[in-house]
Amino acid sequence: SMGKRSLAQYMTTLTKVHEQVLVWSDLGELDHSKESLEKIVQRLLSTILQLAPIYQNQGVEQVVDRQFGLLVEIFSLAAYRAHDHGLVSDLCKACEDKHSESDKSAVVSMGKLLSKLLRRFQDHVVSCRVIELLSILSAEADSILSILTKFTEASLGSAYKVSDGLHLPEPFLLFKISAEAEATSPDAEAGLVASSFSNLLALSASTFNARKNQHVFVHTALTHWCALTLTKGNVNRFLVEMSNALASFMTRTFVAASLEVQSRKRRDDYPGLNRQSYARFFEFLLVMACTSAALIKPTNMKKVSCPLQVFGRLLTTYHSYHDHFLQRSYLTIITSASDMLKVCENHMKSCIGRPEAELSLISSLSSKIALLCKEDALSHHRPKAAARSIISQCENVNEYIRCNSPSPQLPGSPKRKWIDSSVTNGSIKRKKKPC
Repeated sequence: SMGKRSLAQYMTTLTKVHEQVLVWSDLGELDHSKESLEKIVQRLLSTILQLAPIYQNQGVEQVVDRQFGLLVEIFSLAAYRAHDHGLVSDLCKACEDKHSESDKSAVVSMGKLLSKLLRRFQDHVVSCRVIELLSILSAEADSILSILTKFTEASLGSAYKVSDGLHLPEPFLLFKISAEAEATSPDAEAGLVASSFSNLLALSASTFNARKNQHVFVHTALTHWCALTLTKGNVNRFLVEMSNALASFMTRTFVAASLEVQSRKRRDDYPGLNRQSYARFFEFLLVMACTSAALIKPTNMKKVSCPLQVFGRLLTTYHSYHDHFLQRSYLTIITSASDMLKVCENHMKSCIGRPEAELSLISSLSSKIALLCKEDALSHHRPKAAARSIISQCENVNEYIRCNSPSPQLPGSPKRKWIDSSVTNGSIKRKKKPC
């Protein structure tokens, strides 16, 4: 095993390697240093495997974290700087004991090796590093996505420790899915998809670019959602489970705890969903639900009902526990609600036939959004201009439903009696437009 002196020497070596990688990145000469990179990657992986049996020893965790961090950095640079030259595949092939039949088989072998490492390192640092590496490899071999999906699902339900000073990068897979979705979306939906992903990328940047961010659970959940979306997995079930877990956590933490009632642990609880992560996780769930709805083609309104229900359930959770959320959460609600209302309008106007159940769901959601924005603007001194804009959108959605609903019993525009004129900018006095 390594002693303190050898550990210190190895850390010095890693620092020099890190500096060299940065030099290659700045000069754009990553391709010309392929042989050196291959040797570095081989050494890093070899040492990680050697350190696995003594990972719990003092000082070893820091070394392993630096090694995985360098691997992520090298493979990220290879993916961004030399994607067309197959450098990621070359690095994977260099780590195999024998020649691979193809580049993809080498990538898959590397993915399987990485997925096995978590069994040896019961630590969220390693978990997140492996997730990032698998995300990068998935750009070279689609079969890696199935490995990644299982890996992230297992990580969400695992209770691993989090090292001090952990800094997570923005999820690589988020950039991949964003680019693919915007490139493949029809012109009619391209704007909605781009807007939803823009909000998601902005939220990701503000979360993971913060110094010493500890949002491990959020990082894993976001990557898992990306993987499910790319593989056409059961995104709806994931969103439902996560929204239920959040509601359960809020009740157990802020209601049962205040009443000194011991609540039983539920199946939908996750160790990483705690007091440090729930507020940001709520924001990401909102935007993920909205983005999932935007990605659904408006041919059948029934397909969009689940994201709408999840979005409404999240708003109910916020309304019940608004004092326990961040002030910025309200801004996330405003932006995501605006996009969700646009998605609803697009589905209502584009689909053939208008099912009564889905129209009722949309009407209920738009009324809930309007009421929430109105109450927050009045009770917590939020910007009233934003509330007026959202309420106007809600009125337009419900007015469209009133004019086009096959059933006269469906609700029309939100009832005017609870809309304050200072919030609606006097719109309470306007007459209904004829259909």
